[in-house]
Amino acid sequence: MLFRGVLDPKAHLAVAIAFLALGSVIGLYFVFLAIGWPAGAPLLVLGILGVTFSYFYVAPPFRLAHHGLGEIAVGLAFGPIAVLGTYFVLTRAFDPPAIVLSITFGLLVAGILWINEIPDIPADSSVGKRTVVVRLGADRAAKLFGGIVIAAYAVLLAGVLLVALTPWALLAFLALPLAVKPIVGARKAGGDPHALIPSNAGMILATIVTGILIAVGLVVEGLVAS
Repeated sequence: MLFRGVLDPKAHLAVAIAFLALGSVIGLYFVFLAIGWPAGAPLLVLGILGVTFSYFYVAPPFRLAHHGLGEIAVGLAFGPIAVLGTYFVLTRAFDPPAIVLSITFGLLVAGILWINEIPDIPADSSVGKRTVVVRLGADRAAKLFGGIVIAAYAVLLAGVLLVALTPWALLAFLALPLAVKPIVGARKAGGDPHALIPSNAGMILATIVTGILIAVGLVVEGLVAS
Protein backbone atom coordinates (compact mmCIF):
# COMPACT_ATOMS: atom_id res chain seq x y z
CA MET A 1 0.00 0.00 0.00
CA LEU A 2 2.94 2.33 0.58
CA PHE A 3 4.62 1.60 -2.72
CA ARG A 4 1.37 2.06 -4.64
CA GLY A 5 0.70 5.40 -2.95
CA VAL A 6 -2.45 4.29 -1.15
CA LEU A 7 -0.89 5.47 2.11
CA ASP A 8 1.31 8.53 2.48
CA PRO A 9 4.73 7.39 3.79
CA LYS A 10 5.11 10.39 6.09
CA ALA A 11 1.69 9.85 7.65
CA HIS A 12 2.41 6.15 8.00
CA LEU A 13 5.72 6.87 9.73
CA ALA A 14 4.08 9.38 12.08
CA VAL A 15 1.42 6.88 13.15
CA ALA A 16 4.04 4.16 13.66
CA ILE A 17 6.24 6.39 15.82
CA ALA A 18 3.20 7.55 17.81
CA PHE A 19 2.22 3.96 18.62
CA LEU A 20 5.81 3.07 19.49
CA ALA A 21 6.03 6.08 21.82
CA LEU A 22 2.66 5.32 23.44
CA GLY A 23 3.64 1.70 24.01
CA SER A 24 6.93 2.81 25.51
CA VAL A 25 5.18 5.17 27.93
CA ILE A 26 2.86 2.38 29.06
CA GLY A 27 5.87 0.11 29.53
CA LEU A 28 7.68 2.72 31.61
CA TYR A 29 4.57 3.06 33.78
CA PHE A 30 4.76 -0.63 34.63
CA VAL A 31 8.52 -0.51 35.20
CA PHE A 32 8.63 2.49 37.55
CA LEU A 33 5.13 2.76 39.04
CA ALA A 34 3.08 -0.45 38.86
CA ILE A 35 6.06 -2.71 39.64
CA GLY A 36 8.55 -0.18 40.97
CA TRP A 37 12.29 0.20 40.64
CA PRO A 38 14.55 -1.81 40.80
CA ALA A 39 12.07 -4.72 40.76
CA GLY A 40 10.96 -3.62 37.29
CA ALA A 41 14.48 -3.73 35.82
CA PRO A 42 13.96 -7.04 33.92
CA LEU A 43 10.86 -5.58 32.26
CA LEU A 44 12.83 -2.48 31.26
CA VAL A 45 15.46 -4.67 29.59
CA LEU A 46 12.77 -6.54 27.64
CA GLY A 47 11.15 -3.24 26.68
CA ILE A 48 14.39 -1.76 25.40
CA LEU A 49 15.02 -4.86 23.31
CA GLY A 50 11.49 -4.70 21.92
CA VAL A 51 11.77 -1.03 20.95
CA THR A 52 15.21 -1.65 19.43
CA PHE A 53 13.94 -4.50 17.28
CA SER A 54 10.87 -2.48 16.26
CA TYR A 55 12.79 0.61 15.21
CA PHE A 56 15.86 -0.95 13.64
CA TYR A 57 13.95 -3.66 11.79
CA VAL A 58 14.28 -1.51 8.67
CA ALA A 59 15.82 1.72 10.00
CA PRO A 60 19.52 2.52 9.58
CA PRO A 61 22.16 1.89 10.64
CA PHE A 62 21.29 -1.71 11.54
CA ARG A 63 18.41 -2.43 9.09
CA LEU A 64 17.97 -5.91 10.56
CA ALA A 65 15.59 -7.11 7.87
CA HIS A 66 18.09 -6.18 5.15
CA HIS A 67 20.85 -8.27 6.71
CA GLY A 68 19.08 -11.55 7.33
CA LEU A 69 18.25 -10.79 10.97
CA GLY A 70 14.65 -9.66 10.60
CA GLU A 71 13.15 -13.11 11.08
CA ILE A 72 15.12 -13.58 14.30
CA ALA A 73 14.15 -10.12 15.56
CA VAL A 74 10.45 -10.74 14.91
CA GLY A 75 10.60 -14.18 16.53
CA LEU A 76 12.21 -12.72 19.65
CA ALA A 77 9.91 -9.69 19.76
CA PHE A 78 6.64 -11.61 19.45
CA GLY A 79 7.90 -14.62 21.42
CA PRO A 80 10.20 -14.22 24.43
CA ILE A 81 9.92 -10.43 24.72
CA ALA A 82 6.12 -10.22 24.48
CA VAL A 83 5.27 -13.41 26.36
CA LEU A 84 7.86 -13.08 29.12
CA GLY A 85 7.15 -9.38 29.47
CA THR A 86 3.46 -10.09 30.02
CA TYR A 87 4.28 -12.96 32.36
CA PHE A 88 6.63 -10.78 34.41
CA VAL A 89 4.01 -8.04 34.79
CA LEU A 90 1.57 -10.63 36.17
CA THR A 91 3.93 -12.67 38.35
CA ARG A 92 7.06 -10.53 38.93
CA ALA A 93 9.13 -13.58 37.93
CA PHE A 94 10.22 -15.84 35.07
CA ASP A 95 10.09 -19.63 35.02
CA PRO A 96 11.06 -22.41 32.56
CA PRO A 97 7.49 -23.25 31.42
CA ALA A 98 6.90 -19.59 30.50
CA ILE A 99 10.18 -19.53 28.58
CA VAL A 100 9.11 -22.65 26.65
CA LEU A 101 5.79 -21.07 25.71
CA SER A 102 7.54 -17.89 24.62
CA ILE A 103 9.81 -19.85 22.29
CA THR A 104 6.85 -21.71 20.78
CA PHE A 105 5.02 -18.47 20.02
CA GLY A 106 8.20 -16.86 18.70
CA LEU A 107 8.70 -19.69 16.22
CA LEU A 108 5.08 -19.58 15.07
CA VAL A 109 5.11 -15.81 14.49
CA ALA A 110 8.47 -16.10 12.74
CA GLY A 111 6.76 -18.70 10.55
CA ILE A 112 4.06 -16.18 9.63
CA LEU A 113 6.70 -13.67 8.55
CA TRP A 114 8.74 -16.37 6.79
CA ILE A 115 5.94 -17.60 4.53
CA ASN A 116 4.91 -14.02 3.75
CA GLU A 117 8.45 -13.25 2.61
CA ILE A 118 8.57 -16.03 0.00
CA PRO A 119 6.49 -14.20 -2.65
CA ASP A 120 8.43 -11.01 -1.87
CA ILE A 121 11.76 -12.50 -2.94
CA PRO A 122 12.00 -10.63 -6.29
CA ALA A 123 10.94 -7.27 -4.79
CA ASP A 124 13.19 -7.63 -1.73
CA SER A 125 16.15 -8.65 -3.87
CA SER A 126 15.69 -5.64 -6.15
CA VAL A 127 16.11 -3.19 -3.26
CA GLY A 128 18.92 -5.05 -1.51
CA LYS A 129 16.76 -6.49 1.26
CA ARG A 130 18.72 -9.69 1.89
CA THR A 131 16.34 -11.58 4.15
CA VAL A 132 17.09 -15.20 5.02
CA VAL A 133 14.34 -16.20 2.61
CA VAL A 134 15.97 -14.21 -0.19
CA ARG A 135 19.29 -15.88 0.52
CA LEU A 136 17.77 -19.36 0.49
CA GLY A 137 15.46 -18.99 -2.49
CA ALA A 138 11.82 -20.08 -2.69
CA ASP A 139 12.34 -23.86 -2.74
CA ARG A 140 14.75 -24.11 0.18
CA ALA A 141 12.84 -21.46 2.13
CA ALA A 142 9.62 -23.49 1.76
CA LYS A 143 11.37 -26.60 3.10
CA LEU A 144 12.88 -24.77 6.08
CA PHE A 145 9.50 -23.18 6.80
CA GLY A 146 8.19 -26.64 7.66
CA GLY A 147 11.06 -27.14 10.08
CA ILE A 148 10.29 -23.88 11.87
CA VAL A 149 6.63 -24.79 12.35
CA ILE A 150 7.33 -28.33 13.53
CA ALA A 151 10.01 -27.01 15.91
CA ALA A 152 7.38 -24.83 17.60
CA TYR A 153 5.35 -27.88 18.60
CA ALA A 154 8.45 -29.92 19.41
CA VAL A 155 9.54 -27.24 21.89
CA LEU A 156 6.11 -27.44 23.49
CA LEU A 157 6.40 -31.19 23.92
CA ALA A 158 9.93 -30.83 25.32
CA GLY A 159 8.58 -28.35 27.85
CA VAL A 160 6.06 -30.89 29.12
CA LEU A 161 8.67 -33.65 29.31
CA LEU A 162 11.58 -31.65 30.72
CA VAL A 163 10.54 -28.48 32.56
CA ALA A 164 7.19 -29.24 34.18
CA LEU A 165 5.01 -27.41 31.67
CA THR A 166 1.47 -28.62 32.25
CA PRO A 167 0.46 -31.54 29.99
CA TRP A 168 -2.73 -29.62 29.31
CA ALA A 169 -0.64 -27.36 27.07
CA LEU A 170 -0.53 -30.27 24.64
CA LEU A 171 -4.08 -29.37 23.67
CA ALA A 172 -2.20 -27.15 21.22
CA PHE A 173 -1.43 -30.25 19.17
CA LEU A 174 -5.06 -30.25 18.07
CA ALA A 175 -4.03 -27.31 15.89
CA LEU A 176 -1.23 -29.28 14.25
CA PRO A 177 -3.36 -30.29 11.21
CA LEU A 178 -3.97 -26.58 10.60
CA ALA A 179 -0.22 -25.97 10.71
CA VAL A 180 0.55 -28.83 8.33
CA LYS A 181 -1.60 -27.35 5.56
CA PRO A 182 0.58 -24.21 5.13
CA ILE A 183 3.68 -26.40 5.09
CA VAL A 184 2.31 -28.50 2.25
CA GLY A 185 0.93 -25.44 0.49
CA ALA A 186 4.25 -23.59 0.64
CA ARG A 187 6.07 -26.51 -0.98
CA LYS A 188 3.51 -26.80 -3.77
CA ALA A 189 3.24 -23.07 -4.46
CA GLY A 190 6.93 -22.28 -4.70
CA GLY A 191 7.23 -18.54 -5.17
CA ASP A 192 3.77 -17.99 -6.71
CA PRO A 193 2.24 -15.19 -4.60
CA HIS A 194 -1.35 -16.08 -5.53
CA ALA A 195 -0.90 -19.77 -4.76
CA LEU A 196 0.62 -18.85 -1.39
CA ILE A 197 -2.35 -16.80 -0.19
CA PRO A 198 -4.19 -19.78 1.40
CA SER A 199 -0.97 -20.86 3.12
CA ASN A 200 -0.37 -17.35 4.46
CA ALA A 201 -3.87 -17.23 5.91
CA GLY A 202 -3.57 -20.81 7.14
CA MET A 203 -0.39 -20.05 9.09
CA ILE A 204 -2.05 -17.12 10.83
CA LEU A 205 -5.06 -19.28 11.70
CA ALA A 206 -2.85 -22.09 13.02
CA THR A 207 -0.98 -19.64 15.25
CA ILE A 208 -4.18 -18.13 16.65
CA VAL A 209 -5.79 -21.51 17.32
CA THR A 210 -2.59 -22.82 18.92
CA GLY A 211 -2.54 -19.83 21.25
CA ILE A 212 -6.19 -20.28 22.19
CA LEU A 213 -5.70 -23.99 22.90
CA ILE A 214 -2.65 -23.31 25.07
CA ALA A 215 -4.63 -20.70 26.99
CA VAL A 216 -7.44 -23.20 27.49
CA GLY A 217 -4.91 -25.76 28.72
CA LEU A 218 -3.47 -23.30 31.25
CA VAL A 219 -6.94 -22.44 32.52
CA VAL A 220 -7.80 -26.13 32.92
CA GLU A 221 -4.53 -26.69 34.80
CA GLY A 222 -5.42 -23.84 37.13
CA LEU A 223 -8.89 -25.24 37.77
CA VAL A 224 -7.57 -28.73 38.39
CA ALA A 225 -4.85 -27.46 40.72
CA SER A 226 -7.35 -25.45 42.76
